Amino acid sequence: MAKAYLISIYIEIHDPEKLKAYAVDALPAMQANGARFLARSTNIEGMEGQIPQRAVVLEFESMEAAKAAYKSEEYKAALAKLEGGVDRQLFLVEGL
Repeated sequence: MAKAYLISIYIEIHDPEKLKAYAVDALPAMQANGARFLARSTNIEGMEGQIPQRAVVLEFESMEAAKAAYKSEEYKAALAKLEGGVDRQLFLVEGL
């Protein structure tokens, strides 16, 4: 079974306090659902296109596990704290 990767690209951070509150709960919520953090940083060197303010990459054992983590009650509670605090793109990519 192929692994899956949740990738979150933060285009703009409007409210750093909301992002901090979200991160406090999002990290354990994702880890409780099988996530392994591979990258989480604002130290980003642009090579092509628009450079985001922040990026996060998480690894899961499968697409099903990644979807379950995103839909978990724990993560939904964390996500509610982020409401309106950032503009971001978040997506899942299936590994090879």
